Amino acid sequence: MHPESFTDILCNLARITFDYRNTVAGFQEQLFQVIRHNAPTLQYLDVTAESIVNVSGILQDTAAAADGCYMTYDRLHTLKLKLCSSSSVLGSAVADGVIVFPRLRDLTIIDGYPFGDDTPFRGNAATLESLCITASRDMCSILRRHKIFTLESHPKLRRVSASQPSDGIHSHFDSVEEYMQFMLAIAPGATERQFLGTYSWDGLLPGLGLIKTHAHIQVLALPEIMLDIWDVAAILEWLPVLVELHCQSTLLGSTYQNAIPEDNIARLLVLRDLERVRFRKWRLGCRVSGYLGHVVPVVMKLAVACPNFDFVSLPSHVHNKFLELLEYVIDSGDYEGHEARLRRLVSKSR
Repeated sequence: MHPESFTDILCNLARITFDYRNTVAGFQEQLFQVIRHNAPTLQYLDVTAESIVNVSGILQDTAAAADGCYMTYDRLHTLKLKLCSSSSVLGSAVADGVIVFPRLRDLTIIDGYPFGDDTPFRGNAATLESLCITASRDMCSILRRHKIFTLESHPKLRRVSASQPSDGIHSHFDSVEEYMQFMLAIAPGATERQFLGTYSWDGLLPGLGLIKTHAHIQVLALPEIMLDIWDVAAILEWLPVLVELHCQSTLLGSTYQNAIPEDNIARLLVLRDLERVRFRKWRLGCRVSGYLGHVVPVVMKLAVACPNFDFVSLPSHVHNKFLELLEYVIDSGDYEGHEARLRRLVSKSR
């Protein structure tokens, strides 16, 4: 198929998903030409590219590069870019004043930053609401230089997700604390923070205390680090307006490292004075059902300590069993005076 007919057939598209791994050799440039040809109508663009060099094909035609002409995606609200081969080469910069994505609302950039400047952030301060990125030292330097880390930069940006670098945090940052500082500096007014990936137990926790300077966070999603009830209580104390928490349940109330005897859990929660927190939803990760017996008393006591707490969920393969255990404990009479609140928790969690 000739390039001309290729673009003529695939025109006026609102949505394109392109993965170079599923592309016949030699057709990649033609597909980037289709993307550019549909720039005026595209609303959603998801590109998995082989390298940073490929991504430049979204911005301009190779033949037009010398003229400094760039595409403008006037209607694009969602842009997802993923690079499949790591590179120390930085993307090229776009001429000052050129705005490529003026109405972007949702931006995802995974496994590399394919720009040499602030191109994906230009001109969309009034629209950008959600950002998911893989942090690197180079990207950190570029975005700092262009002053993306300010409250005034993108006031509508409320959701920030951090994807762990595929080659590890320590390939880009001297410490996890430095990594956390960088991620929390992006959109300092964001109310939803998500940390994706698998971090070591000793890795993320030292930097977790940095969130106490972001007391406005309402939704916090942590990766598969294992928190005990000490950590959870501390997070709720640090974040008094936190509504929803996602975390792993492996150590909660268990007999493993940093565990707390059950009769001390209630005392701990009283000391933390959680009556005033807004915490409502707890989404727990749990790989095996054997941990449920340890998690139940922690959830019950937290429900008593936090008046607003009314929803808990676990993965589907253990969720129903977990709710059955909660009901069994309520019926045992150990929580006399709190039955109504606890039954509401079970009911809303179904």
